[in-house]
Amino acid sequence: MFGGFYTVRFQIDDAVGRSVMYARDGKMLGGNSAFAHLGTYEEVGDEIVTEIRTFRHNPDLTQRPMAGEDDATLIARGGADADGKLYRFVGSLNTMPGAVFRSLMTPIEEQPLPIAGGVGEGGAV
Repeated sequence: MFGGFYTVRFQIDDAVGRSVMYARDGKMLGGNSAFAHLGTYEEVGDEIVTEIRTFRHNPDLTQRPMAGEDDATLIARGGADADGKLYRFVGSLNTMPGAVFRSLMTPIEEQPLPIAGGVGEGGAV
């Protein structure tokens, strides 16, 4: 069943980006350091249909919009991999006719593993 908190790796033609996304009750909310993503999804059989608006929230113009503009709408369709955990989508953006959007959503576990080489409980390495 689709829903929860995900990391997202997305690609528009050859450009690659990353963000996070939370999905629940037909709504999707997420973003990254420069852009917010707000939208909806609908489960239609085994397929998930999304419409997501992405817009700039950070005034730093050195962070360029992958969608070609600061405000864009994405329409994508996809579903779960065979194991039911990873979700793949394919779609298009209103600001980039002919460009292909692809994404992979990976669930963020409630108790993630520590970062390799990180500091553990009580300062243990």
